[in-house]
Amino acid sequence: MKDILLKFLGYLSITTAIYGIYIVLFQTKKTTLRKAEQGETPNPKRPQVFNKIWFKIVAIILSIILFILGWVLLS
Repeated sequence: MKDILLKFLGYLSITTAIYGIYIVLFQTKKTTLRKAEQGETPNPKRPQVFNKIWFKIVAIILSIILFILGWVLLS
């Protein structure tokens, strides 16, 4: 039972890490472009954190750590 749970958590971690990198690299740019096409102006009181380079770097580092954790759980 413990082995099945560890394998499940490992696969879940790897899947989440890959999906997280996909969202950070590809989806944030599409959302920004779609909002610009609709004529929305950014709210100055709420910063556009998803377009900041430090946000993307931190998200990718966390996804890599999550991927490694999943790999360790599977081995």
